[in-house]
Amino acid sequence: MSDMIVSSVNVTVVLQYRDSFTKAVIKNVIVVVLGIFINYINAGLIHTFRKHQV
Repeated sequence: MSDMIVSSVNVTVVLQYRDSFTKAVIKNVIVVVLGIFINYINAGLIHTFRKHQV
């Protein structure tokens, strides 16, 4: 039987990366503005295609 040296090292790295409050607010505002902008474009397209039906 051969001897096996097992080195069991339990390394747990906890990365707690949390945005600051202002960074989180800025990200949320950007997402909301982009959502409103996309909805505005979508409503414009729906309005156009309802006016001029193919």
